Amino acid sequence: MKCPSWGAEVRAGDVFCGECGSQLPQEEKKGRRLALPAVAALIGVVVGVGICVLLCVVTYVAFPWATPTP
Repeated sequence: MKCPSWGAEVRAGDVFCGECGSQLPQEEKKGRRLALPAVAALIGVVVGVGICVLLCVVTYVAFPWATPTP
């Protein structure tokens, strides 16, 4: 690959030209990645559901007389 500004040879994956220092165009990576806010939201949902389940279990164990008996 050649630097579009200088014409010098550059290696694949280089971000800047070693001769003139200009930024090289980057290829878009294939595949789809989740954006950081989407990952954070997913983690928040999983943690929230886990806390709710934990509270239900603790309540059931701590207050056994609150459950109906036949």
